[in-house]
Amino acid sequence: WLSNRGLLGADLKQVGRSFEVAAAECDYFAPSPTGLWSCVYDLFAVTKPRQFYAETYAVRDWRSAGYTAALFEAGPVAVVCRDSERLAAKLSDAYKTSVTGVNMDNWRDQDAVMQKVADSNAKIIAVAGGPPCKLLVVDMAVKLKRVVLDLGGHIGFLLPEQKKAA
Repeated sequence: WLSNRGLLGADLKQVGRSFEVAAAECDYFAPSPTGLWSCVYDLFAVTKPRQFYAETYAVRDWRSAGYTAALFEAGPVAVVCRDSERLAAKLSDAYKTSVTGVNMDNWRDQDAVMQKVADSNAKIIAVAGGPPCKLLVVDMAVKLKRVVLDLGGHIGFLLPEQKKAA
């Protein structure tokens, strides 16, 4: 599990603290529905109160409403994830714009990811980096002054919906 999540060899207490910092510092907090209603997680105790909580599946609704195209029109965009080059190529083709792919496989990649994003002209950064990227997402937003969307497993919803055959 630790290897699959990119955490093998990571300081897990620091990873846990990075979740708390990310939840406290992000502009829009979008935990999974389980994280909102389950007392096991008690997210409200470790985050600042907000008037608005985004829902983690919102990106799926963005695509259905046609909002994802606006992200790429506002671009340039970078995607940070495993296999980012393949996703970047698909997004570039779909939206007819340049999308930078930045690979992140595990926690050891954070410094290289930060540097590649800093060196890019991307204004919007879409991330699917799992637990190792939580503090990195905050750092990219604050230090680089970029719009950073931690989309997790929903990053694929940035691709346009496939037309269904009649």
